[in-house]
Amino acid sequence: MNCMDCRRQLLTTPQVRDAEIAAHLAECPGCARLAREQSGFEHQLAAAMRVPVPENLHDRVRFAASMRRRRPARWFAAAAAIGVVAVSLTLGGWEYRTSTQLARGMQTTPAAAQSVTDPRLARLEGRLEAFLEAENMGTIVSARERPMLGRRAAEFEIVHGDERASVFMVPDTWLATTHDVEANGMPGMLIPFDGGVIGVFCPDREMLRRFAANVRASMSLRG
Repeated sequence: MNCMDCRRQLLTTPQVRDAEIAAHLAECPGCARLAREQSGFEHQLAAAMRVPVPENLHDRVRFAASMRRRRPARWFAAAAAIGVVAVSLTLGGWEYRTSTQLARGMQTTPAAAQSVTDPRLARLEGRLEAFLEAENMGTIVSARERPMLGRRAAEFEIVHGDERASVFMVPDTWLATTHDVEANGMPGMLIPFDGGVIGVFCPDREMLRRFAANVRASMSLRG
Protein backbone atom coordinates (compact mmCIF):
# COMPACT_ATOMS: atom_id res chain seq x y z
CA MET A 1 0.00 0.00 0.00
CA ASN A 2 1.39 3.41 -0.94
CA CYS A 3 0.86 6.70 0.92
CA MET A 4 -1.89 7.98 -1.38
CA ASP A 5 -3.99 4.79 -1.07
CA CYS A 6 -3.51 4.76 2.70
CA ARG A 7 -4.52 8.40 3.12
CA ARG A 8 -7.51 8.08 0.83
CA GLN A 9 -8.81 5.20 2.96
CA LEU A 10 -8.08 7.07 6.21
CA LEU A 11 -10.18 10.03 5.04
CA THR A 12 -13.05 8.06 3.50
CA THR A 13 -13.37 5.25 6.09
CA PRO A 14 -11.45 6.49 9.17
CA GLN A 15 -12.84 3.77 11.46
CA VAL A 16 -11.57 0.93 9.27
CA ARG A 17 -7.99 -0.06 10.05
CA ASP A 18 -7.09 -3.37 8.43
CA ALA A 19 -3.74 -5.16 8.65
CA GLU A 20 -2.43 -3.52 5.48
CA ILE A 21 -3.09 -0.02 6.79
CA ALA A 22 -1.66 -0.91 10.21
CA ALA A 23 1.53 -2.15 8.58
CA HIS A 24 1.87 1.02 6.49
CA LEU A 25 1.25 3.29 9.50
CA ALA A 26 3.93 1.44 11.46
CA GLU A 27 6.57 2.33 8.86
CA CYS A 28 5.39 5.74 7.56
CA PRO A 29 5.59 8.66 10.06
CA GLY A 30 3.70 11.01 7.75
CA CYS A 31 0.67 8.75 7.35
CA ALA A 32 0.76 7.92 11.07
CA ARG A 33 0.59 11.65 11.83
CA LEU A 34 -2.38 12.03 9.47
CA ALA A 35 -4.12 9.07 11.16
CA ARG A 36 -3.72 10.75 14.57
CA GLU A 37 -5.00 14.08 13.24
CA GLN A 38 -7.96 12.40 11.54
CA SER A 39 -8.80 10.47 14.71
CA GLY A 40 -8.81 13.72 16.69
CA PHE A 41 -11.03 15.34 14.08
CA GLU A 42 -13.48 12.42 14.23
CA HIS A 43 -13.67 12.72 18.03
CA GLN A 44 -14.34 16.47 17.76
CA LEU A 45 -17.02 15.87 15.16
CA ALA A 46 -18.67 13.19 17.30
CA ALA A 47 -18.64 15.50 20.33
CA ALA A 48 -20.16 18.35 18.32
CA MET A 49 -23.00 16.10 17.12
CA ARG A 50 -23.73 14.69 20.56
CA VAL A 51 -27.01 16.26 21.73
CA PRO A 52 -29.39 15.42 24.61
CA VAL A 53 -32.11 12.90 23.71
CA PRO A 54 -35.67 14.06 24.54
CA GLU A 55 -37.47 11.85 27.07
CA ASN A 56 -40.37 11.19 24.69
CA LEU A 57 -38.24 10.47 21.64
CA HIS A 58 -39.26 6.78 21.53
CA ASP A 59 -42.96 7.63 21.36
CA ARG A 60 -42.38 10.34 18.76
CA VAL A 61 -40.37 7.98 16.54
CA ARG A 62 -43.04 5.27 16.75
CA PHE A 63 -45.75 7.77 15.91
CA ALA A 64 -43.80 9.15 12.93
CA ALA A 65 -43.13 5.62 11.67
CA SER A 66 -46.79 4.69 11.90
CA MET A 67 -47.70 7.74 9.82
CA ARG A 68 -45.19 6.95 7.10
CA ARG A 69 -45.36 3.18 6.67
CA ARG A 70 -46.44 3.63 3.07
CA ARG A 71 -43.35 5.64 2.19
CA PRO A 72 -40.32 3.67 3.51
CA ALA A 73 -38.28 4.13 0.35
CA ARG A 74 -38.44 7.91 0.71
CA TRP A 75 -37.15 7.72 4.30
CA PHE A 76 -34.31 5.42 3.21
CA ALA A 77 -33.32 7.74 0.36
CA ALA A 78 -33.33 10.73 2.71
CA ALA A 79 -31.11 8.93 5.23
CA ALA A 80 -28.70 7.88 2.48
CA ALA A 81 -28.55 11.44 1.16
CA ILE A 82 -27.76 12.77 4.64
CA GLY A 83 -24.93 10.25 4.98
CA VAL A 84 -23.44 11.25 1.62
CA VAL A 85 -23.64 14.94 2.51
CA ALA A 86 -21.97 14.33 5.89
CA VAL A 87 -19.05 12.45 4.31
CA SER A 88 -18.71 15.07 1.57
CA LEU A 89 -18.64 17.91 4.10
CA THR A 90 -15.99 16.14 6.19
CA LEU A 91 -13.69 15.48 3.22
CA GLY A 92 -14.38 18.87 1.67
CA GLY A 93 -13.56 20.68 4.91
CA TRP A 94 -10.30 18.76 5.31
CA GLU A 95 -9.32 19.38 1.67
CA TYR A 96 -10.10 23.10 1.84
CA ARG A 97 -8.27 23.59 5.12
CA THR A 98 -5.13 21.79 3.92
CA SER A 99 -4.97 23.57 0.54
CA THR A 100 -5.52 26.98 2.19
CA GLN A 101 -2.79 26.37 4.78
CA LEU A 102 -0.37 25.21 2.08
CA ALA A 103 -0.98 28.23 -0.15
CA ARG A 104 -0.59 30.57 2.84
CA GLY A 105 2.66 28.90 3.89
CA MET A 106 4.07 29.10 0.36
CA GLN A 107 3.66 32.87 0.16
CA THR A 108 5.69 33.58 3.32
CA THR A 109 9.45 33.97 3.26
CA PRO A 110 11.39 31.78 5.71
CA ALA A 111 13.61 33.53 8.26
CA ALA A 112 16.75 31.77 7.05
CA ALA A 113 17.45 29.93 3.81
CA GLN A 114 19.15 26.55 3.95
CA SER A 115 20.49 24.20 1.32
CA VAL A 116 18.62 20.94 0.72
CA THR A 117 20.24 18.31 2.95
CA ASP A 118 17.28 16.11 3.91
CA PRO A 119 17.64 12.79 2.00
CA ARG A 120 14.00 12.64 0.92
CA LEU A 121 13.98 16.26 -0.27
CA ALA A 122 17.29 15.73 -2.07
CA ARG A 123 15.75 12.72 -3.85
CA LEU A 124 12.80 14.87 -4.96
CA GLU A 125 15.21 17.57 -6.13
CA GLY A 126 16.96 15.01 -8.34
CA ARG A 127 13.67 13.86 -9.83
CA LEU A 128 12.58 17.45 -10.40
CA GLU A 129 15.84 18.14 -12.27
CA ALA A 130 15.31 15.06 -14.45
CA PHE A 131 11.70 16.11 -15.16
CA LEU A 132 12.70 19.65 -16.15
CA GLU A 133 15.38 18.34 -18.49
CA ALA A 134 13.07 15.78 -20.10
CA GLU A 135 10.29 18.35 -20.62
CA ASN A 136 12.67 21.19 -21.61
CA MET A 137 11.18 23.40 -18.91
CA GLY A 138 14.27 25.11 -17.52
CA THR A 139 16.78 24.52 -14.73
CA ILE A 140 16.93 24.87 -10.96
CA VAL A 141 18.92 27.96 -9.98
CA SER A 142 18.37 27.87 -6.21
CA ALA A 143 17.15 25.39 -3.61
CA ARG A 144 16.52 25.61 0.12
CA GLU A 145 14.77 23.80 2.91
CA ARG A 146 12.05 25.49 4.93
CA PRO A 147 9.42 24.49 7.50
CA MET A 148 5.80 24.22 6.35
CA LEU A 149 2.78 22.91 8.28
CA GLY A 150 5.14 21.47 10.88
CA ARG A 151 7.03 19.51 8.22
CA ARG A 152 10.36 19.93 6.46
CA ALA A 153 9.74 21.14 2.92
CA ALA A 154 11.86 22.39 0.01
CA GLU A 155 11.59 25.44 -2.22
CA PHE A 156 13.17 25.62 -5.68
CA GLU A 157 13.52 28.52 -8.08
CA ILE A 158 13.37 27.56 -11.76
CA VAL A 159 14.42 29.67 -14.74
CA HIS A 160 13.08 28.93 -18.22
CA GLY A 161 14.06 31.59 -20.76
CA ASP A 162 12.66 34.86 -19.44
CA GLU A 163 10.27 33.13 -17.06
CA ARG A 164 10.81 32.23 -13.42
CA ALA A 165 8.81 29.76 -11.37
CA SER A 166 8.79 28.70 -7.73
CA VAL A 167 8.28 25.04 -6.91
CA PHE A 168 7.59 23.69 -3.41
CA MET A 169 7.84 20.06 -2.31
CA VAL A 170 5.92 19.20 0.88
CA PRO A 171 6.20 15.51 1.88
CA ASP A 172 3.72 13.76 4.20
CA THR A 173 0.81 15.99 3.14
CA TRP A 174 -2.29 14.76 1.33
CA LEU A 175 -4.75 16.32 -1.12
CA ALA A 176 -7.34 14.45 -3.15
CA THR A 177 -7.10 16.60 -6.26
CA THR A 178 -5.25 19.49 -7.90
CA HIS A 179 -6.12 23.00 -6.66
CA ASP A 180 -5.74 26.40 -8.36
CA VAL A 181 -4.29 28.86 -5.83
CA GLU A 182 -2.53 32.22 -5.67
CA ALA A 183 0.48 33.48 -3.70
CA ASN A 184 1.56 37.11 -3.62
CA GLY A 185 -0.58 37.81 -6.66
CA MET A 186 1.01 35.00 -8.71
CA PRO A 187 -1.13 32.13 -10.06
CA GLY A 188 -0.22 28.65 -8.92
CA MET A 189 -1.36 25.07 -8.48
CA LEU A 190 -1.18 22.48 -5.70
CA ILE A 191 -0.60 19.02 -7.16
CA PRO A 192 -0.80 15.79 -5.11
CA PHE A 193 1.74 13.04 -5.74
CA ASP A 194 2.68 9.73 -4.12
CA GLY A 195 4.04 10.94 -0.79
CA GLY A 196 3.15 14.63 -0.65
CA VAL A 197 2.10 17.79 -2.46
CA ILE A 198 3.86 19.92 -5.08
CA GLY A 199 3.17 23.65 -5.23
CA VAL A 200 4.16 25.55 -8.38
CA PHE A 201 3.77 29.30 -9.01
CA CYS A 202 4.51 30.99 -12.34
CA PRO A 203 3.19 34.10 -14.15
CA ASP A 204 3.11 32.14 -17.43
CA ARG A 205 -0.14 30.21 -17.20
CA GLU A 206 0.71 28.00 -20.19
CA MET A 207 3.94 26.89 -18.50
CA LEU A 208 1.99 26.37 -15.29
CA ARG A 209 -0.57 24.10 -16.98
CA ARG A 210 2.14 22.15 -18.79
CA PHE A 211 4.08 21.62 -15.58
CA ALA A 212 0.97 20.49 -13.69
CA ALA A 213 -0.10 18.11 -16.46
CA ASN A 214 3.16 16.12 -16.44
CA VAL A 215 5.01 16.50 -13.13
CA ARG A 216 2.85 14.22 -10.99
CA ALA A 217 3.99 11.02 -12.71
CA SER A 218 7.66 11.94 -12.21
CA MET A 219 7.52 12.59 -8.46
CA SER A 220 7.50 9.89 -5.81
CA LEU A 221 9.16 9.27 -2.46
CA ARG A 222 9.28 5.56 -3.19
CA GLY A 223 11.93 3.73 -5.11
